[in-house]
Amino acid sequence: MASVVKEIIWFRLPLGAKTDEFLALYRQVREEQQKHGINPGVWWSAAFGTRILMIEREFDSLAAYEADDRAFHAGEELMTLWRQMEACAESMESQLWQTRCDPAEVTALRGPALSSPAPTHADAMLLMEYYKLWDTPLDAEAWAFFRTLRSDGSFESLERFQARVPPGSHEFVLFDRVLCAFEQAGVLMKHRHH
Repeated sequence: MASVVKEIIWFRLPLGAKTDEFLALYRQVREEQQKHGINPGVWWSAAFGTRILMIEREFDSLAAYEADDRAFHAGEELMTLWRQMEACAESMESQLWQTRCDPAEVTALRGPALSSPAPTHADAMLLMEYYKLWDTPLDAEAWAFFRTLRSDGSFESLERFQARVPPGSHEFVLFDRVLCAFEQAGVLMKHRHH
């Protein structure tokens, strides 16, 4: 029976220089994969919250995945780069998913393609530069404070919110930091192809 196989790999990334080193090595890994005809997949990064980079690779069959995996592990230089990249991450998790649908059914079930063009490598690099701006110790503190406001009910009452986040306070700076990250992301998305 035909099936589509998807491999998903998650890397949890640390703050600071190790993330930059990881991304530089990841670019080299992708170049090696493409040079050897190995499926590099599509990579995604968490827009906010925990620093996660996810790689999603899809294959028309289990046999195609196994052939690609053999080629991946046979490349000595590629494996060296991969191990160096993996060492920069806090953790890595990999899963293999399978559907009983054949490739044509998967395509049909996904529906029509998005009307905007697929993100380019330049788009992805811009996103990572954006991510660096909003991935600081202040942002970690801001997100923790934002989650506290949500869990303690501060968003449900204007009076409670104003008491917790007075204008000019450090708490106001933390709250504003989260909103500014979303505002800048919105501007980037709005003007992506203009």
